[in-house]
Amino acid sequence: MGGKPFYLYGYRSIGDQPPLWYTVTVAEFQSAKKTNFATPLGRLFLNESLLSSDDSVSIVYTSVSPNGKTFAYQVSQGGDGDTWYFRSFDILLTRAKTTPRGGEGRLKDFIPLLAQDMIYWTPDSKSFFYSSIADSNGGTNPKHSYKVRHHILGTDSKQDVTVFDSKNAGEFGEDYGRWLIVAGYHDAAALNTIAYASLLTGQKISNNMKWISLAPDFNFTVLAGGVVNDSYYFWTSKDATNGKVAKFNLDWSKARQVKSFTELQDRPPVIDVIPERKDALINTLDVHITAKDKLLVNYIEEGKMALYLHETKDGKLIKRLLPNESFYVDLIVGDPDSNTIIVLAESWTTPRKVFEFKWDGSTMESSTLITGIIKNSNPDDFVTEKRHAASKDGTQITYFVVHRKGIQMPAPAFLHAYAAYGYIDSFYYQPNYFDFFRSYDGIFVYVGARGGGDNGGSWHDDGSGLNKEKTFEDIIAVMQDLVAIKYAIAGKFVIEGGSAGGLAMAAVANQAPAGLVGLALPVRAPCDVFQLELRTTVGLANRPEFGDVTTPEGFDAVRAWSPLQNVVPNKSYPAIFLTPGSYDETVPPSSSYKLLAELQHTNPNNALPFLMYVVHNKGHVPSTILESSYQFCIMEEALHITRRKG
Repeated sequence: MGGKPFYLYGYRSIGDQPPLWYTVTVAEFQSAKKTNFATPLGRLFLNESLLSSDDSVSIVYTSVSPNGKTFAYQVSQGGDGDTWYFRSFDILLTRAKTTPRGGEGRLKDFIPLLAQDMIYWTPDSKSFFYSSIADSNGGTNPKHSYKVRHHILGTDSKQDVTVFDSKNAGEFGEDYGRWLIVAGYHDAAALNTIAYASLLTGQKISNNMKWISLAPDFNFTVLAGGVVNDSYYFWTSKDATNGKVAKFNLDWSKARQVKSFTELQDRPPVIDVIPERKDALINTLDVHITAKDKLLVNYIEEGKMALYLHETKDGKLIKRLLPNESFYVDLIVGDPDSNTIIVLAESWTTPRKVFEFKWDGSTMESSTLITGIIKNSNPDDFVTEKRHAASKDGTQITYFVVHRKGIQMPAPAFLHAYAAYGYIDSFYYQPNYFDFFRSYDGIFVYVGARGGGDNGGSWHDDGSGLNKEKTFEDIIAVMQDLVAIKYAIAGKFVIEGGSAGGLAMAAVANQAPAGLVGLALPVRAPCDVFQLELRTTVGLANRPEFGDVTTPEGFDAVRAWSPLQNVVPNKSYPAIFLTPGSYDETVPPSSSYKLLAELQHTNPNNALPFLMYVVHNKGHVPSTILESSYQFCIMEEALHITRRKG
């Protein structure tokens, strides 16, 4: 960045209090390494609680202008995408008399009606590109109408120029100094995209710019990595189920002005850089340029993440980073021109690990900056086991078991799965997961069910669309295996998942044999898949994931497992505790309302209760402390277990 470099970070104290944002000099940062960053350091810049009077808004994304003078921050109501605000780093927000959206002292600029997405600054820090969306009308308008627009600081956003119109396809964009790359996708996993590029130098930013075509139709995926020497590096699924890194050579001589992007039909060669591995999946959004011409790539290997460093020139492997660590990578932060990159990670027993990597000209050196430890606990007190279970069709399903060393088995079990969009969340830290296996001497179970990316791209295909039923069969098979090997007790399973994972747990509650599950916790769950597809903001994009209900085969497949439509009369159900968010537009809370009503109407005499807590002022976001405390109170009653003493 221009001027003196500095770090920006958010610090959250114990509880649900909004974060405090600090700026810290490089010298202060280097000095704090010696104390494991035991206390907040630097200058308090912004108190997030001053952005609203009731803590109902929060910062979702942040961005700093290249000259280091302007702080951009997306403020949301309940955690879903909303509005970008801007302020000078010279204007502190540490106390205030009023609490307007964006906070006292902000710049007059604001960009409304945005999805959760980044902004991309021009090199002079005077303007940026962003994606805008149409009003969702409370989540009932399924057409986003994404556009890439250009905003000049100090002007009214109503005057912003649209440089790219995706025509109801999803959108993302990146600019790399000289180049602006935009892409559109029409499915939630962004597995098929279109992509175009424009040279920013030498032409005016307008609605009539010249563009070159990179991928003019939805035949394969183009997910941003970065630009090096006028070559665009990206993750792609082209002829690679598990993904690979490829590049386009950006040939500006092919640029044209057109009235419609559909006129651009050039197809430049896709040049392989890092070929597909049959034994591992490249995580779709984790291809990063660092040290000017190095590629940091995050792989998924048998349900675990693994970081590798490659050359951009020929894709040659330089080294694996942190080979002895098991973690979930939260965030990779670094300027492509910098020799330093920061990786934020975590694991089931460690809430935060921060690693620093530095390229010294010949190799990448790593150091651990922060290791977060839970008070009165030690990660060495726990063990993680990797196991396999045979699903209904014989497929071997990988799952992990975490527990305190020396506990008595069989034990109560807290089981989590997501299993959608080809994603994984293994080794993801959640306080309630940790509290269960620490304080109840139970076991925590992560299931790498089909639909996720635990075993490659085909693993996702095998549990999505018309194959979604496989996800639920896999989860049930793991529970039955845990009972068979005497790790868990039938009736003392807590099954939990959020969003698509909550959908899975609601479906499993319907399908699992009576007496197997004790409590189901569907969090922000789309319980009525027909409503999700036809009436919500993300509905159209989810058809490839869950099955297109507008087709006969898709309708029949979804009708066979959609939780609301498959409640079983007079079944002995587990306790079910639904937690929708009151501001959730991704999965409207009405989906949970209807399932609760159907359960209570169809099974009025169930021995265990059907309950719901509507999480106030929250959207499609992770659980709060209050929400988790309710879950655990119900868990103790349903499973007849108590927190251990000491």
